[in-house]
Amino acid sequence: MKRLLGLPIMILCGLCLVFTSCDDDKPIGDTFADDQYGNGDGVVIAEFADVTGDSYIIPAGDESFIGFDVVDPSEGGISSADLLLKLNDGDPVVYKTITSFPDTTTITLSEATSAFGLTPDDVTGDDVAVMMLDATTSSGVYRSSSVLSAPFIDCPSSIDGELNYKSYDHFCWADMPDTLTGTVNLTKVAGIEFTFDDWAMGTYPHCYDGFMAANWGTLTLRDLCEEVTIRGLDNYDDTWTWNITGVSGSTLTVKWENTYGEGSTTELTRADGSAWPNLTTN
Repeated sequence: MKRLLGLPIMILCGLCLVFTSCDDDKPIGDTFADDQYGNGDGVVIAEFADVTGDSYIIPAGDESFIGFDVVDPSEGGISSADLLLKLNDGDPVVYKTITSFPDTTTITLSEATSAFGLTPDDVTGDDVAVMMLDATTSSGVYRSSSVLSAPFIDCPSSIDGELNYKSYDHFCWADMPDTLTGTVNLTKVAGIEFTFDDWAMGTYPHCYDGFMAANWGTLTLRDLCEEVTIRGLDNYDDTWTWNITGVSGSTLTVKWENTYGEGSTTELTRADGSAWPNLTTN
């Protein structure tokens, strides 16, 4: 009789073990591991915090990055955590092991792709980098439900070409209020970087009695996903800024100025008649 009475108890114990082991391996997004092995208050066992950036902009190179802290909400319950990276639905790889919390990490575009054995040229706008955490506690290793997803964004630019300019309200307008017209070329330097053969849009010869700059230093126009910035210095070490005030079909209107005090409002019309993309400036 004792053996028969003990048999149901053994079966029940076995069932409990089976169901518990199944729950220990919940997919990402479930909070079972966090609730069961956190600090007892439903706090995740490891967590991303203070995140900077939400995507990788492929044309920006390593100026594009994701930064974050990894924290231990249990305040001592985690001995270490593996930071895992995976591409799309691929297998995760260990990017680093964290043993001190909080930990601050920055992962650039090339560092992220290198973790997958790739280069930035190998990813497209259809790819997503996923960052996860496996935390080690006194009772085992558990996957946190805290996850970061960083899509790759590709936005090549092809705004180069011949432009017809019309400049007015320029820096010598008070003395010589003439509207200036002519042609300027916007040439691609590399990727999303461009340069003009006349950054002053006809104002130098007009305002300086025929003078033309010998060169334009390191000035470049950058078109990053239709957001334009001016980088570098001219040959007099001045910086230039643009403020795009209008985009209408093939005509782009910009108010430009530099730290020397020169400037103008200029309308740039594409000679081939094609429409400008919806360019903006900060």
